[in-house]
Amino acid sequence: MTPVSMPPVALSWVRVEKYCEYTGDTMNMVADRMHEGLWAAGKHYKRTSQRVLWINLQAVEEWINRTPHVEATFYPGRTRSPTRTEK
Repeated sequence: MTPVSMPPVALSWVRVEKYCEYTGDTMNMVADRMHEGLWAAGKHYKRTSQRVLWINLQAVEEWINRTPHVEATFYPGRTRSPTRTEK
């Protein structure tokens, strides 16, 4: 009998260490988003004990999609940032 491979599972919650490994974000970046109120407790992150922090990948992706592109903030109405000669 041939072994059956399990289909990939879409995870909603991962521990913060894995989140940082996957995204390249640092623990300080995560902490800043939490303390600044950019991420909501229970939606974007949750603590299940004093030392265990979980991150909701789906909620973080939604947050990223809602966050405006930085260049759109600095250069309203432009599709790209100015080149060196335009500055």
